[in-house]
Amino acid sequence: MNETLVFIIEILALVFFIALIYPTIKAENWKEKFIENKHAKSILIVFVLIIGLMTLMGLYLDTFFPVEVIR
Repeated sequence: MNETLVFIIEILALVFFIALIYPTIKAENWKEKFIENKHAKSILIVFVLIIGLMTLMGLYLDTFFPVEVIR
């Protein structure tokens, strides 16, 4: 029961946060800021590569070196 309540509060907080920042996000010109800007585009590509690498490393380690339970 307690975990379910915490999960519901987290979802409500996320919805509230998105509702607060949505007008600001909608007003920005994202194409001009990130797609046409070469420096911002290269930084976004690097961040995506880093996130992909870290995710794949985690999957690899979880698959081939699972956590062993000591009893």
